[in-house]
Amino acid sequence: MLISTVWALLSLCIPELMMKILTSDAELITLGASYLRILSVAYFCWGIIEILLPVHPE
Repeated sequence: MLISTVWALLSLCIPELMMKILTSDAELITLGASYLRILSVAYFCWGIIEILLPVHPE
């Protein structure tokens, strides 16, 4: 949960910096940063799902 929360916060707060690690193309950085901002919510939800996934009722 901690890792997904940190990743979600990074994706929300500094997506441009995260994209600069992958590419130097300004257009790709702009498009990828907006995509990462949208996905930041999904990263947080993914952390919750990963915790609850092994739980199954008997």
